Order: sequence, then structure tokens, then C-alpha cells
Amino acid sequence: MSFTRAHYHGGVVISSIKLRDMSAVNLPRATGSGYDYLFLVGSRLAEMCESLEYACLILPVSRMTLISTVNMLLNLSDAVPLSLKKKLASGKCDEKQIVADAKGFLMERTHFTEAQAHRFIQKKSMDTGKRMAETAMIILNS
Repeated sequence: MSFTRAHYHGGVVISSIKLRDMSAVNLPRATGSGYDYLFLVGSRLAEMCESLEYACLILPVSRMTLISTVNMLLNLSDAVPLSLKKKLASGKCDEKQIVADAKGFLMERTHFTEAQAHRFIQKKSMDTGKRMAETAMIILNS
């Protein structure tokens, strides 16, 4: 884990929820900030996802679901495309509906509760300096 602190400055950590020498929920404390976590959880432990602050995919998971979820997590720190910024600035979008749609997407894809999805969007917005609607649009367009 010290290797990650010394050599990397962010990314997505994908892990089974159960590790040989520790529970994967302790990874965030071990690796430090700058990482998103995606836990792969067997169906018997699916209820555990509701207590986590991180994204979970219930196994078995398709390759496309895994790839698109990782892309979504990676893209959240990217700049908001100009076309999305213009759409928001024009006032033609209902920002609350965009955030609600993104929460629904996260709830379906990553098995977040509504509160977890809201907190995820809120935290990513604060971490990246974006408005919640901008972060929500990135989530929906990934």
C-alpha cells in the first residue's frame, strides 16, 4: 500500500470485497485519497453494499458493465465538455431532474441507496470544483 501513496496520484481501485488479509472496506484508509473504489461483491453479500460509501457491482457482472462503470469513475474528474456547459448555462435543463436521473443511474448500476448516490455526486462535485448538475451530466453521459 505504501507503493500507491508514493507512486500514483489517483485512479480507480477494483477489488473483491473480501481480501485474504483484510476486508477491502479498509483499502481507502490504506491507500490514501485520490482513488475511487469499485468493489465486486458476490450476490450473498449484496446487502453489504448499502453500508459502503463506494460503488459496488454485484457478481456476476458483464464486461461492458464493468468497463462503463470504470470509465464513469475515471471521467468524473475530467473537464465538463463545452456542449454540456452550454446546455446547463442556457437554462433549458432542469438541474434537479438531471441530478435525480444521475442518482437513479448510480442506484441501478452501483447498488447505491438514494442517500449514497446523492453523497457520491455531492462529494465528486466538491472534489472537482464542479456543480452537482455538471457532475450528474458526466455520469449520465458515460
